Amino acid sequence: MNLPSKIKIREVAPRDGFQSWPEFVPTNQKLEIIQAMIKAGVTDIEATSFVNPKAIPQMGDATEVIKGLPKQGCNYCALVPNLKGAQMALEAGTDEIAVFISASEPHNMANVRRNIADSMADLNAIFSLAKDKDVHVIGAIAVAFGCPYQGDVPVDAVFKLADAYLSRGASA
Repeated sequence: MNLPSKIKIREVAPRDGFQSWPEFVPTNQKLEIIQAMIKAGVTDIEATSFVNPKAIPQMGDATEVIKGLPKQGCNYCALVPNLKGAQMALEAGTDEIAVFISASEPHNMANVRRNIADSMADLNAIFSLAKDKDVHVIGAIAVAFGCPYQGDVPVDAVFKLADAYLSRGASA
């Protein structure tokens, strides 16, 4: 087998875990947990998400989290669903942004209350803004392997999103 000599692992617990927690985790506790991860050797962390705090109150302190992180020894990524989220993440000083769009219409509507075309319409502005700030953009495709609302997701829908990200310069 021809395996790579090196792989990159990104820790997403600060974003995915805190977002799923039933009660708001105070910002200082989030930062303490992230700092413990760094001390344990983690070098790449998806630290938060710049989403509407009315929809996900647990991420309402995204700016404070990014601004409170130690600036050396780790790459921090922020998950964003749209142009406004990207603007806020870049203003806060994140190292990298991950833009997510669902590969199925019903999931994208349930997740971000937009159809896929409207989500894709933000991509040019997001990539342009990130380029101006010299920040890498990752293209994330939600429900690429199946959707809880529609079941199977057409492969063409996944490739359409992947092409949209790659044609704009996504780093992954």
